[in-house]
Amino acid sequence: MQKRDYILYIEDMLDSIKKIELYLHNLTKSLPESYYLNYPEIPWTKMYRLRNIVSHHYHGIDYEMIWEISKKHLPQNKLDLKKIIDKEKKIIE
Repeated sequence: MQKRDYILYIEDMLDSIKKIELYLHNLTKSLPESYYLNYPEIPWTKMYRLRNIVSHHYHGIDYEMIWEISKKHLPQNKLDLKKIIDKEKKIIE
């Protein structure tokens, strides 16, 4: 793969990460207040704010920061959110 191909590949990955962040923003905006209170280990506010940064400061985005978040924090967020889903399903049953 040529260097240009790698750059395009990385740009595609970053675009995908931005889409994930948009989804997280919409999710956090739609949840009832009880979720924020019952699951404080989830960085709800940070998820919400990150999307605002990505959307409104598109040309000034720190891509290294976005990459770091996607590698370090999103995997743990995913695990934590899965735990919430499992717990909430048990409550409903």
